[in-house]
Amino acid sequence: MSIELVIQTPSGRIPVKAEPSTTLAQVVGAAAATVDDDEQNQQSLRYLQTSVHKSQWETMTLQNLGLARGARALLILESGSTTSTTTTTSTTTTTANSRDVVMQDASKDSDALSQALVKILSHNFDHDSKVCLVTLMKVIDNVLQKPGNTKVRTIRLSNSAFREKVVSKGGVDYLLASGFVLRQSTAPELLSHNDNNKSGEEWLVLLSEQESTSVLIQARRLLLQTCISELNMSADDLPKYNKPPAVSTATAIEFNPYKSNRHNATGQPQQPDAYESTTETKLKQLQSRQERLEAQLQGRQLQNRELVALRPNEEQQQQQVHNITTTTTTSDLPSDGALLAQRLKRLEQERKEREEGGFTTKAMRELQKMKHQKVYSHVKLRIQFPDACAIEAKFLPKETVETVKQVVQECLVSPHEFDLYVAPPRRLLNESQTLQQEGLVPAAKCFVSWKGGGPATTTTTTHGAYIKEHLFQSPTAAPCFPIAKPVVQEEKKNNDNVKPAAKPKKSSREDDLLARMMGGSSGGGGGSGGGGSNTSKKASDGKKSGKPKWFKG
Repeated sequence: MSIELVIQTPSGRIPVKAEPSTTLAQVVGAAAATVDDDEQNQQSLRYLQTSVHKSQWETMTLQNLGLARGARALLILESGSTTSTTTTTSTTTTTANSRDVVMQDASKDSDALSQALVKILSHNFDHDSKVCLVTLMKVIDNVLQKPGNTKVRTIRLSNSAFREKVVSKGGVDYLLASGFVLRQSTAPELLSHNDNNKSGEEWLVLLSEQESTSVLIQARRLLLQTCISELNMSADDLPKYNKPPAVSTATAIEFNPYKSNRHNATGQPQQPDAYESTTETKLKQLQSRQERLEAQLQGRQLQNRELVALRPNEEQQQQQVHNITTTTTTSDLPSDGALLAQRLKRLEQERKEREEGGFTTKAMRELQKMKHQKVYSHVKLRIQFPDACAIEAKFLPKETVETVKQVVQECLVSPHEFDLYVAPPRRLLNESQTLQQEGLVPAAKCFVSWKGGGPATTTTTTHGAYIKEHLFQSPTAAPCFPIAKPVVQEEKKNNDNVKPAAKPKKSSREDDLLARMMGGSSGGGGGSGGGGSNTSKKASDGKKSGKPKWFKG
């Protein structure tokens, strides 16, 4: 009985039959008819973990490799220079002795895998070895096909099936050579809920820093070759090899409990962003109108800020001039108590609207706010310093607080750091916010708070010495109040649509008869030809004579 060989080449597999005394050169020569010229130039021939260089093919026989009659083996032609294997040849070498062949310059992983495999084959019958090697092959396949899965990379040694097929056959050493390590309850969350499980059990764990795809593939290839050559198993009886999937380098997306995800099968609009509600349409219309009014009243920038500096006594004089030039008398203005009552009433009304109005969208709230909003031509600000001096200037509502601070810095003789705030209550103004966002429209009074002590002052120093002198010489003019226009135009009352007062309805004949039957007087103008009133008159005449109307005589 001859030896059945299969020579693996880059282009395919070639079956060859040979005797144990046949040299490797004769085996390759027998397959030369179906091997290409490039494949004949291969430098080495590999069997299991034994690689024989081309220079040793003439002297190395199949029997030296441990192959006897009736055996089946897979020989692989490899390219490149590989390390030759020095073996002790003997014509009486048996298959058991061939399992102890070790390469001189083999890598550490290959050597550990070979030793673990020899241990399995030498300590078990062929049937037990088959079960062990097939199970090990399945374990490696699960690791290769499921990257990142910790479940297939954690094996409990006390598992009954795994203990019977692998642990009792000495297969744990093979997994340790493949990269697994022994741990004692390192992953308690992976323990099953069986009461028989104990926290001190041993586990085989493949750590990510010790996992190597190339070592796992090499371990699987060694198991496949051993099953075919040593245990005479066919490829149909072994697990099918699939190429490992590509490992994605993208980071895993974390679960966000606040982000909504739709999983229903309800049809959704093809373009949800194109839908626009009626409220949004009205809001956009008012926003465009507001932009037009701002461009009309405010323009791009102010040509003249009308900067004026005032000392404490000048501020009082200006206030008196303003009061004189005002046409409205104080008697026509509401009192403070009336203003306070109006504000409290308005706040109470707004609170009831919020409580009874139900749920509203953002667009609805913005639309309601836009309906009561006005566009002003400018903002009149009075910035008062700690010594009661002040600066008046005009600004645009869309200008920021930082612009106001720059204008104030230009009015100072020397620059000083300061903050702007409003009171009461004291609230610092944010430099990045606009005047409209800070609620300073249409006019407001701000206060300066010096940083680091501010400008030096003495008892002989006049008020406002830190302000440029020419600003105090500016002519004091009547106040220029901002021009306001509402965003929503007020609806004018149309007198043509007012319905005239309803004329009094004439009483009908039936109403007169009903009134007489109830003992009341009949309505005027009722009946046809005024019959109702004549009858009533005759009845009154009859009562005066004391005779009924039907009595004759």
